[in-house]
Parts: sequence; C-alpha cells; structure tokens
Amino acid sequence: MKRIISLIVTICICNLSFAQVDCGPYRVMQIQTQDTDLLVLLKSQNGQESWKQIGPWSKPSTKPFLAILMQAYAMKKNITLRYWNDNYNCDETDYITVPWMLRMS
Repeated sequence: MKRIISLIVTICICNLSFAQVDCGPYRVMQIQTQDTDLLVLLKSQNGQESWKQIGPWSKPSTKPFLAILMQAYAMKKNITLRYWNDNYNCDETDYITVPWMLRMS
C-alpha cells in the first residue's frame, strides 16, 4: 500500500514539473542560418518583432524546425513555439533558449 501511495505522489509531483508555455501565433519575418545555429525573426499579433533561437545544428530537431519555418514563411502561415519553462517571456528577443515544439497553423 505504501508503494502505491508513493507512486501516486511521485506521479503528481512529476506532472507538476512539466510546466510549459506556448508563444504565438507569430508571423515568420526572417530566417537566419549561421555556422552554429538557426535564428528566426518573428512578428506577434500586436506587431512586436523579436529574434528567437531555434536550435544549434547539432540538435536533431533543428533541421525539421527549419523546414517548417521555411514553409510557414512561403505560405504566410503563423507558427507557435512551446517552451518548457512556464515563466518564459514570449515578447523578448532570446538567443539562448531553444523551443521544444514548433507548430505551423
């Protein structure tokens, strides 16, 4: 019985640690590839522009993210970025934090 209760408590604690924040929708304004990483200039619904780090080339998700960004740019579609940290400020330029999800809508 103690194992079941401890398992339930552990699951609840782990569930609380998966806080996240979705940023967007954004319009893709510019895509910048560099030797080490990928950056994108995004424009929010209220007209504010900010640069976001999409990922280093060594990360497997960076190339698929680039493909989605290029498609969103060409089709004038919006994107949404998801970050793990729930206190992430979506409105600021960020050259460090990498999103873990990118959605085109």
